[in-house]
Amino acid sequence: EEMLKEFDIKVVLGHITLPDKSEISQFLSWKDIGREEFYNKLRKNPNGYTTAPPNPDMFANAFKSYAAEGYDMLVITMSSGLSATYGFAVKGREQALEEYPDADIKVIDSLRFGPGFGLIAVKAAQLKNEGKSMQEIAEWVEANKCRYHQAGWLDDLSFVAKKGRMNSARTRFCLSTLPQPSRTLRTRLFSLLSQIDLLRHRSTRSCLKKQSSPRKSAL
Repeated sequence: EEMLKEFDIKVVLGHITLPDKSEISQFLSWKDIGREEFYNKLRKNPNGYTTAPPNPDMFANAFKSYAAEGYDMLVITMSSGLSATYGFAVKGREQALEEYPDADIKVIDSLRFGPGFGLIAVKAAQLKNEGKSMQEIAEWVEANKCRYHQAGWLDDLSFVAKKGRMNSARTRFCLSTLPQPSRTLRTRLFSLLSQIDLLRHRSTRSCLKKQSSPRKSAL
Protein backbone atom coordinates (compact mmCIF):
# COMPACT_ATOMS: atom_id res chain seq x y z
CA GLU A 1 0.00 0.00 0.00
CA GLU A 2 2.89 2.37 0.72
CA MET A 3 4.30 1.82 -2.77
CA LEU A 4 0.90 2.40 -4.34
CA LYS A 5 0.70 5.77 -2.60
CA GLU A 6 4.30 6.65 -3.39
CA PHE A 7 3.93 5.96 -7.11
CA ASP A 8 0.24 6.93 -7.39
CA ILE A 9 -0.80 3.54 -8.76
CA LYS A 10 -4.48 2.59 -8.67
CA VAL A 11 -5.58 -1.05 -8.35
CA VAL A 12 -8.83 -2.66 -9.46
CA LEU A 13 -9.34 -5.58 -7.08
CA GLY A 14 -10.89 -8.95 -7.87
CA HIS A 15 -12.60 -11.16 -5.33
CA ILE A 16 -12.16 -14.36 -3.32
CA THR A 17 -14.92 -16.92 -2.84
CA LEU A 18 -14.81 -18.53 0.62
CA PRO A 19 -15.86 -22.08 1.57
CA ASP A 20 -19.30 -20.82 2.65
CA LYS A 21 -19.73 -19.38 -0.88
CA SER A 22 -19.59 -15.79 0.35
CA GLU A 23 -17.30 -13.38 -1.47
CA ILE A 24 -14.77 -10.88 -0.21
CA SER A 25 -12.69 -8.37 -2.09
CA GLN A 26 -9.08 -9.28 -2.70
CA PHE A 27 -6.83 -7.37 -0.33
CA LEU A 28 -3.42 -5.73 -0.47
CA SER A 29 -2.57 -5.99 3.22
CA TRP A 30 -3.22 -8.29 6.18
CA LYS A 31 -5.16 -5.77 8.27
CA ASP A 32 -8.45 -7.65 8.44
CA ILE A 33 -7.10 -11.20 8.54
CA GLY A 34 -3.73 -12.56 9.60
CA ARG A 35 -1.41 -14.10 7.03
CA GLU A 36 -0.90 -17.33 9.01
CA GLU A 37 -4.59 -17.63 9.82
CA PHE A 38 -5.58 -17.32 6.17
CA TYR A 39 -3.03 -19.79 4.84
CA ASN A 40 -3.73 -22.31 7.61
CA LYS A 41 -7.40 -22.30 6.60
CA LEU A 42 -6.41 -22.57 2.95
CA ARG A 43 -4.20 -25.61 3.59
CA LYS A 44 -6.97 -27.36 5.51
CA ASN A 45 -9.53 -26.73 2.77
CA PRO A 46 -7.69 -26.01 -0.49
CA ASN A 47 -10.74 -26.70 -2.67
CA GLY A 48 -12.96 -24.37 -0.68
CA TYR A 49 -11.34 -21.18 -1.94
CA THR A 50 -11.42 -19.72 -5.43
CA THR A 51 -10.30 -16.40 -6.84
CA ALA A 52 -11.55 -14.36 -9.78
CA PRO A 53 -10.22 -11.23 -11.47
CA PRO A 54 -12.23 -8.01 -11.66
CA ASN A 55 -15.04 -8.52 -14.16
CA PRO A 56 -15.59 -6.19 -17.15
CA ASP A 57 -18.19 -4.12 -15.28
CA MET A 58 -15.78 -3.50 -12.42
CA PHE A 59 -13.12 -2.33 -14.85
CA ALA A 60 -15.64 -0.20 -16.75
CA ASN A 61 -16.84 1.51 -13.58
CA ALA A 62 -13.27 2.28 -12.54
CA PHE A 63 -12.42 3.64 -16.00
CA LYS A 64 -15.57 5.76 -16.11
CA SER A 65 -14.81 7.33 -12.74
CA TYR A 66 -11.40 8.51 -13.93
CA ALA A 67 -12.63 9.48 -17.39
CA ALA A 68 -15.27 11.69 -15.75
CA GLU A 69 -12.44 13.58 -14.07
CA GLY A 70 -10.59 14.02 -17.35
CA TYR A 71 -7.86 11.43 -16.76
CA ASP A 72 -6.20 9.36 -19.46
CA MET A 73 -5.45 5.81 -18.33
CA LEU A 74 -2.62 3.37 -18.88
CA VAL A 75 -3.78 -0.03 -17.64
CA ILE A 76 -1.22 -2.81 -17.12
CA THR A 77 -2.53 -6.27 -16.28
CA MET A 78 -0.92 -9.53 -15.23
CA SER A 79 -0.21 -12.12 -17.93
CA SER A 80 -3.13 -13.20 -20.06
CA GLY A 81 -1.53 -16.66 -20.04
CA LEU A 82 -2.34 -17.01 -16.34
CA SER A 83 -5.44 -14.89 -15.84
CA ALA A 84 -8.52 -13.53 -17.60
CA THR A 85 -7.71 -10.07 -16.23
CA TYR A 86 -6.39 -8.67 -19.52
CA GLY A 87 -9.43 -9.79 -21.52
CA PHE A 88 -11.82 -8.39 -18.91
CA ALA A 89 -9.93 -5.07 -18.85
CA VAL A 90 -10.22 -4.80 -22.65
CA LYS A 91 -13.97 -5.42 -22.43
CA GLY A 92 -14.24 -2.88 -19.61
CA ARG A 93 -12.41 -0.36 -21.77
CA GLU A 94 -14.90 -0.91 -24.58
CA GLN A 95 -17.81 -0.33 -22.19
CA ALA A 96 -16.25 2.84 -20.79
CA LEU A 97 -15.62 4.26 -24.25
CA GLU A 98 -19.30 3.95 -25.10
CA GLU A 99 -20.00 6.57 -22.44
CA TYR A 100 -16.72 8.49 -22.75
CA PRO A 101 -15.66 8.12 -26.40
CA ASP A 102 -12.93 10.75 -26.09
CA ALA A 103 -11.18 9.03 -23.18
CA ASP A 104 -7.70 7.69 -23.89
CA ILE A 105 -7.49 4.24 -22.28
CA LYS A 106 -4.62 1.93 -23.17
CA VAL A 107 -4.60 -1.66 -21.87
CA ILE A 108 -1.33 -3.62 -21.89
CA ASP A 109 -0.81 -7.32 -21.24
CA SER A 110 2.38 -7.42 -19.15
CA LEU A 111 2.98 -11.14 -19.89
CA ARG A 112 4.23 -11.27 -16.29
CA PHE A 113 2.87 -11.93 -12.79
CA GLY A 114 3.78 -11.18 -9.19
CA PRO A 115 6.99 -9.18 -8.67
CA GLY A 116 7.78 -8.96 -12.39
CA PHE A 117 4.38 -7.45 -13.11
CA GLY A 118 4.71 -5.09 -10.14
CA LEU A 119 8.14 -3.85 -11.24
CA ILE A 120 6.75 -2.95 -14.67
CA ALA A 121 3.99 -0.90 -13.04
CA VAL A 122 6.53 0.89 -10.82
CA LYS A 123 8.76 1.67 -13.80
CA ALA A 124 5.78 3.09 -15.69
CA ALA A 125 5.03 5.35 -12.72
CA GLN A 126 8.65 6.49 -12.59
CA LEU A 127 8.55 7.38 -16.29
CA LYS A 128 5.39 9.38 -15.65
CA ASN A 129 7.17 11.29 -12.87
CA GLU A 130 9.99 12.01 -15.31
CA GLY A 131 7.52 13.79 -17.56
CA LYS A 132 7.04 11.12 -20.19
CA SER A 133 3.72 11.10 -22.05
CA MET A 134 1.35 8.18 -21.72
CA GLN A 135 2.10 7.20 -25.32
CA GLU A 136 5.83 7.15 -24.58
CA ILE A 137 5.29 5.10 -21.43
CA ALA A 138 3.06 2.60 -23.24
CA GLU A 139 5.66 2.17 -25.97
CA TRP A 140 8.40 1.64 -23.39
CA VAL A 141 6.37 -1.00 -21.56
CA GLU A 142 5.57 -2.87 -24.77
CA ALA A 143 9.21 -2.77 -25.87
CA ASN A 144 10.71 -3.82 -22.53
CA LYS A 145 8.20 -6.02 -20.69
CA CYS A 146 9.83 -9.21 -21.98
CA ARG A 147 13.09 -8.19 -20.31
CA TYR A 148 11.58 -8.74 -16.87
CA HIS A 149 12.17 -12.29 -15.67
CA GLN A 150 11.02 -14.10 -12.57
CA ALA A 151 10.91 -17.51 -10.91
CA GLY A 152 9.32 -18.96 -7.82
CA TRP A 153 8.08 -22.14 -6.20
CA LEU A 154 4.92 -23.52 -4.67
CA ASP A 155 4.49 -25.49 -1.46
CA ASP A 156 1.36 -27.27 -2.67
CA LEU A 157 0.79 -28.65 -6.18
CA SER A 158 -2.96 -29.02 -5.69
CA PHE A 159 -3.59 -25.44 -6.77
CA VAL A 160 -1.49 -25.91 -9.90
CA ALA A 161 -3.50 -28.98 -10.85
CA LYS A 162 -6.78 -27.28 -9.97
CA LYS A 163 -6.13 -24.47 -12.44
CA GLY A 164 -5.00 -26.83 -15.19
CA ARG A 165 -1.33 -25.82 -15.12
CA MET A 166 -0.33 -29.43 -14.42
CA ASN A 167 -2.42 -32.53 -15.06
CA SER A 168 -3.71 -34.48 -12.09
CA ALA A 169 -1.79 -37.63 -12.97
CA ARG A 170 1.57 -35.87 -12.79
CA THR A 171 0.59 -34.21 -9.53
CA ARG A 172 -0.44 -37.51 -7.91
CA PHE A 173 2.71 -39.24 -9.17
CA CYS A 174 4.95 -36.52 -7.79
CA LEU A 175 3.33 -36.49 -4.36
CA SER A 176 2.96 -40.26 -4.01
CA THR A 177 6.41 -41.41 -5.17
CA LEU A 178 8.73 -38.93 -3.46
CA PRO A 179 10.28 -40.01 -0.15
CA GLN A 180 8.70 -38.07 2.70
CA PRO A 181 11.92 -36.34 3.96
CA SER A 182 12.65 -34.82 0.57
CA ARG A 183 9.10 -34.44 -0.66
CA THR A 184 8.74 -30.74 0.17
CA LEU A 185 11.96 -29.72 -1.54
CA ARG A 186 11.39 -31.86 -4.60
CA THR A 187 7.75 -30.83 -4.84
CA ARG A 188 8.83 -27.20 -4.90
CA LEU A 189 11.42 -27.95 -7.57
CA PHE A 190 8.93 -29.94 -9.66
CA SER A 191 6.39 -27.16 -9.41
CA LEU A 192 8.97 -24.51 -10.22
CA LEU A 193 10.17 -26.29 -13.35
CA SER A 194 6.63 -26.85 -14.56
CA GLN A 195 5.74 -23.19 -14.10
CA ILE A 196 8.96 -22.03 -15.77
CA ASP A 197 8.30 -24.25 -18.79
CA LEU A 198 4.76 -22.89 -19.07
CA LEU A 199 5.75 -19.24 -18.75
CA ARG A 200 8.82 -19.56 -20.96
CA HIS A 201 6.76 -21.12 -23.73
CA ARG A 202 3.99 -18.53 -23.58
CA SER A 203 6.17 -15.49 -22.97
CA THR A 204 8.72 -16.42 -25.65
CA ARG A 205 5.98 -17.04 -28.16
CA SER A 206 4.32 -13.71 -27.37
CA CYS A 207 7.58 -11.77 -27.31
CA LEU A 208 8.81 -13.21 -30.61
CA LYS A 209 5.49 -12.37 -32.20
CA LYS A 210 5.68 -8.78 -30.95
CA GLN A 211 9.35 -8.33 -31.92
CA SER A 212 8.63 -9.47 -35.47
CA SER A 213 6.20 -6.60 -36.03
CA PRO A 214 6.81 -2.80 -35.95
CA ARG A 215 6.73 -1.28 -32.49
CA LYS A 216 3.41 0.30 -31.63
CA SER A 217 1.52 1.36 -28.58
CA ALA A 218 -1.05 -0.86 -26.92
CA LEU A 219 -4.71 -0.45 -27.83
